[in-house]
Amino acid sequence: MTRHFVITLGCAVAFLVAGCGTTANMRTDRATGKPAPREVFGGVRTDLEFATDAVSHEPPLAGIVAFIDLPFSLVGDVLTLPWTAKAACKRKASGTQP
Repeated sequence: MTRHFVITLGCAVAFLVAGCGTTANMRTDRATGKPAPREVFGGVRTDLEFATDAVSHEPPLAGIVAFIDLPFSLVGDVLTLPWTAKAACKRKASGTQP
């Protein structure tokens, strides 16, 4: 029973944190209605920044969850690469930074 519970809990956590960095990278600001900067591989970058900050300042569990999310964000970033690359090219052409 305990092993089954641990496996179920692990799957639930993996499902809940799957691709949070990518989701944050592709979000739309509710106040302005404008999309986020949509950086290329911004989900992976977000997860790494959060994990390193969490390990040094917050409870280490938050950093562990961010490292668990990292491969899911990598897959999400690869799938959203056409949109993020297009946004990066537009920013470069207009001379703006994210």
